[in-house]
Amino acid sequence: MKTYWDHTNQERAQLSAEYVTSLLDAELMVAGVRKPTPPVLQEVPASPLGAKSKYFGVHAKGKYGSDETLEVVFTTAEQAQAFIDLCPCGQDYDYDIGSEFRYAKPLNNAVIQQIELYSLDSINEFRSSLKQRKAASEQNAKLQSAFTEASVKAEKITNKVWEDYYQQRETLATMTAIADTFDQYKKLTEGNEDLVMTFLGKLYKPETLNECREWLPNRLPSLAQPATA
Repeated sequence: MKTYWDHTNQERAQLSAEYVTSLLDAELMVAGVRKPTPPVLQEVPASPLGAKSKYFGVHAKGKYGSDETLEVVFTTAEQAQAFIDLCPCGQDYDYDIGSEFRYAKPLNNAVIQQIELYSLDSINEFRSSLKQRKAASEQNAKLQSAFTEASVKAEKITNKVWEDYYQQRETLATMTAIADTFDQYKKLTEGNEDLVMTFLGKLYKPETLNECREWLPNRLPSLAQPATA
C-alpha cells in the first residue's frame, strides 16, 4: 500500500485532486482515525401545541444596565401596570460581598412587555408527546455532536494532506516558470546558455535554481553555480 506521503514531492505535485481524495481513507486508517459518517437522525415530530396566548410581563434594567425580565406575568396590561405602581423591589447581591448578604432594591425603569406563552393546561395535555419529542431532539444533538467531533479529528489529518498537496503544486508551478523563462531567454540569446544563466542569476538565488534542477531534470544546465553579473 502506497500512501500519499510515500510519494516524492515531485510525484505529489503531479497527482490529480481526485487521486489525492482516494488516498485520504488510507491516511485516516494509518493515523488510527475512523472516517466519520453522517448520523441517522431521529424524526422530531412537530409541536402538538397550538398557538401561544398573550401575557404581559414586567421588564426592568439590571444594576449593570442589562435588560432583565421578571419571572411574573399578567393576563392584562392593567394588571401589570398596577403591579409596577406598587413599587415592588427585587432581590440581588454583590458578588464581591457574597450571596449570603442579599438585599432588596427597587425595580429600575420598569416597563410593561407583551410576551407569548403556552398555558399550563396545554403543556399537561401533551406532556407525554413533548417528553418524547425532547428525547428525540437531545439524541439527535448528541449524535450530531459526536459526528462533528469525529469530523474535526479527521480534518486534522486530511487538511495536512491538502495543505502539502497545494504547496507542492505551487512549487511545481514556480519551478516550471523558471524553466520556461530559461527557454525564453535561450531563444533571445540565440542559444547562449551561459549568458542565460547570468540573467537568471539576477532573478533567482542559486539554491532556487538548483531546486529547479531537482524538480525538472534536464530543463536547466547542470552547473554547480550559475554565473553572476
